[in-house]
Formats: sequence, C-alpha cells, structure tokens
Amino acid sequence: MLKIIKNYLFIFLLVLSPYVLAQGLETAQGKIALPTATEINAQIAKVNEDSALSDADRKAKLASLNTALDQLDKLTELTNTHKNLKTQLANADSKLKQLAAEYAATEKNFTNIPDSSALSADAVSENLTKLKDQSTALQDEITKLTADTSILQTLPEKAQSTLTSNKAKIKADMEAINASSDITSLNIKLKALEVLVLTQQNTLLQEQLQGLSSLQNMADYRFKILSIKLKYYQDYITALQNRQTELLVMQKDDESKTKEEVSQIDDPELLKLLKVNQNVLNYLNDSRARNNLLNKDAHDVASTLSQIQQIQKSLDAQLQDLDRSLVLSRLLNKQQSVIPEIKLSYNLDETIPDLNLWLYELKERRDSLFDLQKAADELIKVTPSLAPKRSKVISILEQRQALYNNLYQELANELNTSIALKIDYTELNKLRSQLKNNITEKLFWIPSNQPLSFEFLTTALPYLANEFSSIVQKIRTEEFSDDTIDTLIKFSPLAFIAFFILYFRKTLKRHENRLALRLDHQNDKLWVTPVAIVVSILNQLPKMIWRIALGAVFVILLLSDSSSQDRVIMMLSLHIAVFVFFLEILKPNSLAQRHFCIPPAQLEQQRILMGKIWIAVIPVLVVANIAEIDSESIYYDILGYLIVVLCSLALVLLSASWVKNKLQTEGLSPALWILGALCLCVPTVVLVMMLSGYYYTTVKLINRLAYTFYFVLLYWLLKHTLRRMMHTVESAILAHRLQKIKAQKRNDNKKIPAHKHGIRFEFIGAKAFKLVNIMLLALIVVCVYILWNDLAGVLGYLKTVNVLSNEQLVNGQMVITESLSVADILLALFILAVAGILNRNLPALLERILLLRSDNTTRSTAYTVRIVSSYGITALGIIFAAGAIGIKWENLQWLVAALSVGLGFGLQEIFANFVSGLIILFERQIRVGDIITLSGLSGTVNKIRIRSTTIISFENKEVMIPNRQFITSALTNWSLSNTVTKLDFDVGVAYGADVEKAKGLLKQIISRCPEISRTKQPSVFISALADSSVNIHCDVFVNEIGKRKPTFDYLCSETLRIFAENNIEIPFNMMEVNIKNLDKAEVATEMTKCAQKALD
Repeated sequence: MLKIIKNYLFIFLLVLSPYVLAQGLETAQGKIALPTATEINAQIAKVNEDSALSDADRKAKLASLNTALDQLDKLTELTNTHKNLKTQLANADSKLKQLAAEYAATEKNFTNIPDSSALSADAVSENLTKLKDQSTALQDEITKLTADTSILQTLPEKAQSTLTSNKAKIKADMEAINASSDITSLNIKLKALEVLVLTQQNTLLQEQLQGLSSLQNMADYRFKILSIKLKYYQDYITALQNRQTELLVMQKDDESKTKEEVSQIDDPELLKLLKVNQNVLNYLNDSRARNNLLNKDAHDVASTLSQIQQIQKSLDAQLQDLDRSLVLSRLLNKQQSVIPEIKLSYNLDETIPDLNLWLYELKERRDSLFDLQKAADELIKVTPSLAPKRSKVISILEQRQALYNNLYQELANELNTSIALKIDYTELNKLRSQLKNNITEKLFWIPSNQPLSFEFLTTALPYLANEFSSIVQKIRTEEFSDDTIDTLIKFSPLAFIAFFILYFRKTLKRHENRLALRLDHQNDKLWVTPVAIVVSILNQLPKMIWRIALGAVFVILLLSDSSSQDRVIMMLSLHIAVFVFFLEILKPNSLAQRHFCIPPAQLEQQRILMGKIWIAVIPVLVVANIAEIDSESIYYDILGYLIVVLCSLALVLLSASWVKNKLQTEGLSPALWILGALCLCVPTVVLVMMLSGYYYTTVKLINRLAYTFYFVLLYWLLKHTLRRMMHTVESAILAHRLQKIKAQKRNDNKKIPAHKHGIRFEFIGAKAFKLVNIMLLALIVVCVYILWNDLAGVLGYLKTVNVLSNEQLVNGQMVITESLSVADILLALFILAVAGILNRNLPALLERILLLRSDNTTRSTAYTVRIVSSYGITALGIIFAAGAIGIKWENLQWLVAALSVGLGFGLQEIFANFVSGLIILFERQIRVGDIITLSGLSGTVNKIRIRSTTIISFENKEVMIPNRQFITSALTNWSLSNTVTKLDFDVGVAYGADVEKAKGLLKQIISRCPEISRTKQPSVFISALADSSVNIHCDVFVNEIGKRKPTFDYLCSETLRIFAENNIEIPFNMMEVNIKNLDKAEVATEMTKCAQKALD
C-alpha cells in the first residue's frame, strides 16, 4: 500500500514539476516566492474588512488582487501550453509525415459515395441524421481550425507588439523589485508574479515564431483533410436526399396504382369520393417534398450560423492583437470575401401562416370523420344511391381518415421545422449583417497599403515587375482566353451598332435639326425634347463605342479575375457614355442651347471644365471599379496605385488652374467659392489618402462619388427636359384658349370680360414645375441614399475616437465611463444644421399656409405661429445638440436654477420684458398690423419680439418699445376686436342759412362716402350756436383706421362743393385793421424807444 502511495506521489510531483519550478523569481536580492491563492484571498478579505480605506483605495487594491488571481491561472495555462508546444514541435517532422499519409488516405477513401439505391426510407433517414451530425462537427472543426490559422498568420505582428510591451513592463517591475528592501511583502510578490507571467508569455511567443513554419504546415494538412471529409459528407447527404425523393416518387406510384385498382368502380358517386382521397394524397406528397427541402435548409443554416459565430470570435481576437496593421486589413478583406450567404427554398413569412390555416381546416375535416358510421350515414342521407354500397363508402372514408392523419402529422412537422428555421435564419442574417458591417467599418478606417516612404519606393519597382510578369502569365492561361472570348462575344453587337449608326448618321443629324426647328413653333410637341435626347445619344454611340473598346483592352489586361471582365467593362461603358454625351450636348448650337435655352458662354465654360477633367477621371474610375470587384488584389496593385496617384495630382493642378482663372476673370462669388472648394478638395483628399496608404477606402469613396455625380447630371437633364415639356403643354393650352377667345369675339362681336380669360398660365406652370422639381429631387436623394447606405456603418468607427473621456478603475481595469467622441460632435453639428434649416424655412411656410385666409385674425395668428415655432425649433435644436454631446438635464438643472435666481435679480428688467413678450404673443393684446396708441405715441405694430416690439409711427419712424410697457401702461388698440372707429366732422353755417337743408345735405354726403361703415348709423346734429355760425356736428364711423384721413378729405371737399351749389354760406372769422399815420417826429421818437428797449 505504501509503495502504491509513493508511486502516485511521484507521478503527481512529476506533473506539477513545471509549476514547482516556476514558484519563485531569482533576483539580485534573492529568490522571491510567488504568492499563493490562499494568501491572495486572505488579503482580499482583509481589504474588505478594513474600514479605514477609502472607496477608491479599496477598489484599486481589490482590482490588483483579483488581477493576481487571474495571473496565477494564466501562469498555469501558459506553462501547459508551452509544454504541449514543445512536444508538438519536437514531433513535428513525424507528425507532418503522419498527416501527409493521412491526407493521401483521405483522398483515396473519401472519394466514392456509397450506393444508396437499395436503402429503405428508415435507413435513409437514420443515415441522414448521422451524416448531418458528422458534417456539423466537421464544419465546427474547420471553422475553429480557420481561426487558428488566422492566429498563426498574424503571429509575427502580434509577437512584435506583445514582446515589446512585455519587455517594457518586465523592466519596470524589476526596477521596482530591486528598489524595494522587503522582498517578502505582498506587493513585491505580485510584481514577481507578473514578471514570471510576462516572461513565460514571451518564451511561448518566441518558440511559436521559431516553429511557425511547421505549425502552419500541420494546420494546412489538417484543413485539407477536413475539407475533403466535409465535401464527402455533403455529397453523401445530397445522394441520400435524392434517394428520399426517389422513395417518395415510388410511394406516389404505388399509391396511385392502388387508387387505380379501386377506381375501376363504375359508380360516379364513389368516384367522387375517391377523387377527394386522391387530392389529399397529392397534398401529402407535396408536404413531404417541402419538408425535405426545409430540413436541408435547416441543416445548411445551422452549419452556416456556427461558421459565422466562429468568424466573429476570430475577428474579435484579430482586432485585439493587430491594431490597424496592414496584416489586419488583408485578413479582414479575406474574411469578408468568405462570409457565407444562404437563400431559403421557401418564403417562411408566407409559409408559416399558410401552414397554420391548413392545420386549422384539416383539424375540422378530421373531426368530421371521427365517427365513420355517422359520417357514412350523412353521406347516404345526401346521396341515397350510396345506401347499397355502404361498406365501400366506409372503406373509402377509412382511407381518407388515414390520409388526413398522415397529412396532419406532416403539416405539423413542416410547421415546427419552418418556425425553428425562421428563428435560426433570422439570427443568421442578423449576425451576418453585424459581421459584414463590422468588417466594412474596420476596413474603411485601416490603411490597406504602405504609405509613401523610402521603403515603399524601394519595393515599388519589384512589385511592378512582378505585376507585369503576372499579366503575361495570365494571358497565356486557357481560362483567360475563354473568358476573353466570351466577353468579346457579349460585346460584339456594339460594333455592328456602331457601323449601322455611322451609315445613317447624316439622316440622324438631319432629324435632329428638324426637331430643333420645331421648337416654339406651332408644330412643337411634348415629345420633341425626349426624342432629341435619344437621337443625340444615337449620334454619339460610335464615339462611345470606340472609346469603350480602347478602355476594355486595359481592363482585360489589368483585371486579375478574368471572369469579371464583363462587369468592369459595363461600368467603363457607363463612365464613357456619361462624359461623351454631356460633352456633346454642351457644344454650341447643340441640345442644351437649343432645347434648354442655356447661354452659350455658360455652356462653353462647363464644357471646357468637363473636357479637361474627364481624361484624368476615367482611368481613376476604371482602377476603382477593378479594385472594388477584385479587392484582394489591392494590396499588390502598384500599377493601379500609381495611376490613381498621378491622375489625382493632375486633377488637383487642373482644378487649381481653373479656380485661379475664374477668380481673375469673375472675382469671388458664393457659387464659385462652393464649386472651387469641391473641385480642389475632392482630388486633394483622394491624393492624400492614397499617399497615406488608404487605397481600399479611396476605392470605396471614388465609386460612390462618381455615381453621385452621375445622379446630379441626371437630375440636371431631367429637370430641364421636364421644364421644356411643361412649357410646351402651357403654350399649347394658351394658344388653344386664345384661338377660342378670338373665335368667340368674332361670333359675338362684343368684349369678353377680362376675368373670363385672365388665367395666368405661367403662374400655374411655375407652381406645377416646383412641385415636379421637388418630387424629382426627392427621388434623386433616395437614390443617393441607397448608393451610400452600405457605407453608413463605417461612421460607427467615429464613436471610438474620443476627444474627451473620463476613466475610472473598475475591477482592476480602467473603464471609460463618460466620453465625447468625434461622432457625438458631428451629430451635434448636424442637429444644429438641421435646426437652422428648419428655423429658416418651416416658420415662414407655416405662416404662408395660415395666410391663405386674408382676415386680420389669421394674419396675427400666423405671425404668432411663426415666432413661437422659430423659438421652439431653436430651443429643441439646442437641447438635442446638448444631449448629443452628453450634456444631460439632470447635470444642469441645479446650475440652471441658480442662474435663474441670480439673473432674475440682476437682469430683472430683461426678464420682465421677456415674460411680457410671451404674454403678448399668447394673449394677443396687440398683433402685427394693429394701430395702437401708447403713452402719446401712435403707430402700426410691425414686429413683436421676445424683448421688445417695433412700432412704425405715423411719421414713418421705427420705435422699439420694451414689452413691459404694454403690460404695465394704458394701451389703446384701435383695431383689436373691431376696426370701425368714430370720426368727428364739424361744419358751421351762417345764421341766415337753412339749417335743416344743410343737415340733409350732410346726411347725403355721408351716405355717398364709400368708406363709411354701414353697420353703424351716422348722426348729424347742431352742436353749438357760435358767435358767427351755427355749428353742425357729424358722428361718422369709418371701416378701417387707415381710411380716416381719406374719409375726412372726402367729407370736406364734398361739403364745400355741395354747399356752394345750394347757396349755403359757411361763415369765417373777420378782422378789422385800423391804420394810423405818424409824422416824422413821432416816427423818430418811436424808433428811439425801440432801440433803447433792444439795448436794455
């Protein structure tokens, strides 16, 4: 017994020998023993019980101790991994030979699929279940092996960064250890533990690098072996599924034969019953076939889901190990190309509801056959002729009952499979979308090529020579010849089209000129401009085709994947067609000038600019199309890289020269500023990105910028074409209307009232064109959004770029609790921009909508809505923008409260005016357009602001009055509820005049005045017996305040005229002047007195 215990103890110590050897760290001060888990846990308990520690210190110490526990486990794991690696590398040669032999045996044994033609349905189902499980396990193993292979590929990059970082940490920890006098303290032991962990990790990485070639070879062999087995199992599964289908067909034939034997019965009523059974059997067979396809889809989805999950795990590890390196970019690009995509055999969104409905209906039919005797009696009751054949009826019903049961079971299985498949497929699509967006985002912000440097220049020529040699080798391959011939066959009709158009080119040119002669004439039609565009395209097809043929030669040579030649040539055809077409229609006396009435000088400037740019743009677009289709070749494409750099540089120089000339000739204008900035910034950004190594990112942007530019050109063409067509329709309608009016004049010989034919067609046409233009612009915006939508996810990277951040220690790690990222700033700026645009347009639009009614109340309401909505939009924009950058209300409410109290006392008058402005806007004591009198000032309200209100006085002066005065002072609003005001009119007549007649005449004058209110009766009465006249007073009521002066003028003028005609005298005051003649002495005396007074 003792001997057995000693043997077990020896084995236990042998297993633990690596850990025992690693239980101390040799230093200049001696060996430092490593802390044990017991010591660390005891220290954790002590820290938790220490009440003298602050929360921050306690968290920091606990985090350090927890990290030490993790490092103990990691040290054990690294030691075991190191041991296994040593064993694996020591046996690498024999293992490689073993794998090579296994690979050869696998190729031999997993080639021929076993014959399944004799298998029964049960055997096929059993084998299918086993094979699917084995296939799933193999798929998981392959996915895991792919992740391990990716780790091996990234090992050099990872090792370089990890070794550098670990050595720096080891140096710092050793300095701290050597500087300490007490090597038995727990802190020193923890640092010693970290040094051992980092040292073991460095040793492991170095040995992995040394054996990297052997590890990769073994992984390649395993991958090939597993791939052969997986293909074998998949082919075997396909063969068994085909056997299932054969068995199903055989089952159909057997059942059909049975039914044919039974259907030999001559009774037509029994044949009807058998026909129902036949239909149920057909439904059953269809359900079995659908179920087989759904099971196959379920297996494929489960396998693909497992594969995507493993790719996601591998991606997370790669992102952590390789930070923005070139290797990471290549790995991500490769992973993006192998992301699987599955399409289901059926639309589950339609299948599942249909299955539920079928099951419900089938259950009702099954229930109706629960009692066969009763069911037979009901049939016989409906069809008495079946009574003698009751036994056959029951036999048919029994067969139908069995078919219903089988069909119900099949439909239930199909429903369960469909629901499970839909859940898995939804998760698959979700994970696939997330993975694809994640890879696209990372690829967009990671450099794909080396930046311009001395190292790049030294390696460029060898890469370029290698690229040319690969082109030569590609040309010699049979695959290239076959693909090129197929491409030539596909595009050969273009040559015949070009020759055909050249033959009829003069005819097309004459037709184009005839169409131009019809413009703005009687024979001008709606279709003239569209037909002219089509004819212009046909005229230019030969020019397009020979340029496309020339560009296709370069595409065929540069494209490494010859199977994609037709796709790239189609894109090239689009680029060339757009530029050639617009260069042609911008010529003088061409389509743009003839049909769109654009000035020739403007067309010439646009054509010169486009003519200079397109020569440099086309090569860039071709390279971008090739790179986007064959993205894996980006990393070695030196020729395409140089083409994009040189063409971008040429575009920068051309843009700078054009902007300089425009500034010298026309000066700086807002339109030139925007256009010049675009022309300079776009090629400059492309050039800088290419020189920085962002080839992949540049390719993605170039293609989308090009297509966006094409959408802008399409919008320009469609806008002018639709405007021309609408103008044609307006002209035709107006001409027809004028002819009708002239004919009516000739027939009636009388003048037509103006309002009968005074329709402003140009106004209606302008409004209609605005509506059409908005719809067209919305369509183009939607197309541009769809174009850029796949790159919308790349903006998520900006969330990780922090401008400001707040970090806290959580569980031993620094965690960012609050941050301000670039995405937050851009979102806030976008919100403010949207708020500014809405504030500029929406309030005015609301005001105009409300002003469709012309009454004064609506006008004041419209103004109030405009002011309030403007302030509301501004406030919401500021609130949302503040929220976007992380400013929350709970963080500001106390500050806002304190500021409110302080400002309430310090800025009391301003706050009083502010509150008064809100009261005025909502209570509407005064409104825009009201005539008011306040503190002796009268005028019209022009603007109502939050702080003050602007009054236009009767002297046409703008007076700003604080809103507080409208609340605290006496205010007279002459038009608040009623615009009718009383006007006092006085006139005097001589005592000898007929007063009653004068009063009657005044009443007549008042009644004829058009501005007098008819709702209030005027009053005329004698107001006083003056010294020289009898004064008659008239109280008249004027409809509008602005009509008071014209009304008073009318009354005075008419009174003078009418009284004069009726000999009624209007007396006036008289003055007697007495003149006294003075002699010379008296004049001298008086002058002396005046002079003396002046001196005094």
